[in-house]
Amino acid sequence: MKKVNLLFMIMLTIAVGIFNSCTEEESDPQVQFGPINIFGEETMGSWLSSEGSYYASADGSVFNQTQVVGHESEVDFVFYFGDTNGATLCAPSDSELQAGGSLVDNYVCKDWTSPNATKFGANTTVTWTEVTDDEQIVGTSATLSAATNLSADNVIPFETAAGKKGLIKINGITGGSGDGEITIEIKVQQ
Repeated sequence: MKKVNLLFMIMLTIAVGIFNSCTEEESDPQVQFGPINIFGEETMGSWLSSEGSYYASADGSVFNQTQVVGHESEVDFVFYFGDTNGATLCAPSDSELQAGGSLVDNYVCKDWTSPNATKFGANTTVTWTEVTDDEQIVGTSATLSAATNLSADNVIPFETAAGKKGLIKINGITGGSGDGEITIEIKVQQ
């Protein structure tokens, strides 16, 4: 009987040890959020502006109509200021920039073999200065091909065709239809 009790006590001790080690791991998860690229203030312009209209979020480049040639696959979004949609950031694949669209003659995206289908979301309540990794970015939703009627201080989520999520902060908008300009900052997953 003493051997059975001793064996039972040893097995109970082992079981409690295993249970405690599993419980400790489960109650203290170490969630790691991913790094982001932060691109400082850039100005983009509508089709009549001297500023570039095409943005590549992988490296923060802005291209004008001439410079974008050869960089089509890098461009994640385009800026225009229209009569109806006001200050707008849209995917190069957006219908406004493609055949039959109202802006087709003002942008070169219609000639691209595979324009990127970036998606945008609605203005968020994210505090821009608190975004230091992708913790506040991963949960955002982006389902639209364009973010329209933008205003200063908007923070717009986006997701590139490659699946990278990010945020665009609108710092300012000047001008109007055709010659409008927008000043933005970007935070995007690496």
